Amino acid sequence: GLRWIVSFGAGDNHIRAVGHAKGGQIEDEIRFQYQTVKWGPVSTLELKESSREGDRITLELWARDGNQVLCLDARHRVRFEIAGDGLLQDNLGTVSGSRVVELRNGHAKVTVSSGQGRCVVSASAAGLPTAFLFLT
Repeated sequence: GLRWIVSFGAGDNHIRAVGHAKGGQIEDEIRFQYQTVKWGPVSTLELKESSREGDRITLELWARDGNQVLCLDARHRVRFEIAGDGLLQDNLGTVSGSRVVELRNGHAKVTVSSGQGRCVVSASAAGLPTAFLFLT
């Protein structure tokens, strides 16, 4: 069998595989963050925009300790809310289309339709300061 031995660098990594066959070429890629630093108890929630297509905006939430290290074992139940001109994509039964989700690997996603207006999205979990993100 084939073996592939590679050392990943701490932080962001990008792997792209390309296979060639008689019929053409097949490609796949993955991006991930490799973390070796130990973390402490969750102290903050960080909410950021990760992508935007038209008026659909994907937001990512990260649980971090006092040193801003990602807490990979965080499993807090998080509630997303929105105020203003946008709409939260919720009640879809998916991990990025629900108003209430449980963190997985210290991370969660939600999608917003901005409606070409202004809005603010919040993410809250018991015992932690609420995170806010203003979108325009």
